[in-house]
Amino acid sequence: MAVLETITGMADHRDPGRPVRATTLVVTRSGGQVPAPAPEMVEYTPFPARDPFGTSVLRRRRTLILAVLVAMLSVAAYAFGPVRPPRNRPVAPPAAQQTGPQLAPDGTTDQPATEEGVAGAGSASASASPAPSKASPTAASAAPAVGNTAPAGPRNVAAGAAVEASSVEAPHLAPSNAIDGNGETRWGSGFADPQWIKLDLGNQYPLGRVAITWERAYATRFQVEVSGDGNAWKKVYETANGNGGTTVFFATGNTSRYVKITGLARISEYGYSIIDIAVFTA
Repeated sequence: MAVLETITGMADHRDPGRPVRATTLVVTRSGGQVPAPAPEMVEYTPFPARDPFGTSVLRRRRTLILAVLVAMLSVAAYAFGPVRPPRNRPVAPPAAQQTGPQLAPDGTTDQPATEEGVAGAGSASASASPAPSKASPTAASAAPAVGNTAPAGPRNVAAGAAVEASSVEAPHLAPSNAIDGNGETRWGSGFADPQWIKLDLGNQYPLGRVAITWERAYATRFQVEVSGDGNAWKKVYETANGNGGTTVFFATGNTSRYVKITGLARISEYGYSIIDIAVFTA
């Protein structure tokens, strides 16, 4: 008996260009004749070609389904997860609005542009504000010392000065209310023109900034004069366009002891009303 291995020319159905290896069993008798091949043939089937993706179709489908589920879970976790705190962005503070000249506690300020000052009396300016502000009580200083030399540095020498006026509307509206540093008190004059209020600083000082805070009954036209002896007066400021609020001007270049404010025209039928007068040294 002999076993013959033959290669047939029949193509593999999985790969048309690949031959099929088959084994044929042949039985040889002693007579030397080679009988016909057995009717049964055992075919050797090669391994199928590897899937280019390395997985079967079913496994690829399962992998795709798992990938979709993972993506959906990730999106759900992000959407319904803990709320992230918002980023803190710096907010710019609102710009401050200048409503009129303000009095600093130490009396310093930039000189405003010249409006209606008198020649030789320094720069002058008038400004109005809807609600007149009172000078801070801390800006008030003690009464001037005796002598002709003023202390160094600008200070409000009107605080504590002697004051008198041409008239008073009522006892509680005395002239001293205009220099007491209290924004709730005021001086009120009689209902006629002209009216004046005069400050005696007690000593001669080199003058700088002067601020007058009006009540609603303000002067549309008024003037300011200074004097060293109370007899000879020099006009340092005059306007015919007063609009209330706080009027600020500079009397720089004048060394004086007396300051006099004279109202020449009123805004209404009432008298003149002043909340505060501040006179700072140069």
